[in-house]
Amino acid sequence: MRKLKDKLTINDIAKLAGVSKGAVSYVLNNKPGVSEEVRERVLRIIEEYGYKPNKLAQALAGKRANFVALVIPDISDVFYAKIVKGVERTLAKNGYFLNLY
Repeated sequence: MRKLKDKLTINDIAKLAGVSKGAVSYVLNNKPGVSEEVRERVLRIIEEYGYKPNKLAQALAGKRANFVALVIPDISDVFYAKIVKGVERTLAKNGYFLNLY
C-alpha cells in the first residue's frame, strides 16, 4: 500500500483516477452513472490506498447529520454509563452519532 498523505480525501481519489469528485461519489455510494472502467479504476485506488470514508463528512454532505441526543442525569453513575455504552454501540452500527447531554 502506497502512502499519499495521512488522510486520503475524495478529491485525492478523483485526481488519482482522473475523474470528477462526483464520479468518485457515485462509486462510493454504489450508484449508476459511471462506466465500469471508471468504477474499477476508482475501486482499485480505494483498495490500494486503504481509503475509508469519513461517516461524519458523508452525513453532513447529505444534509442529514444522523445525530441522536441522549440526556442522562449523571454520567459518573455506572448504571447510566452502561446505558450510554450500549446506545452508542447500537447507533454506531447503524450509522448514527451520539450527542450526550
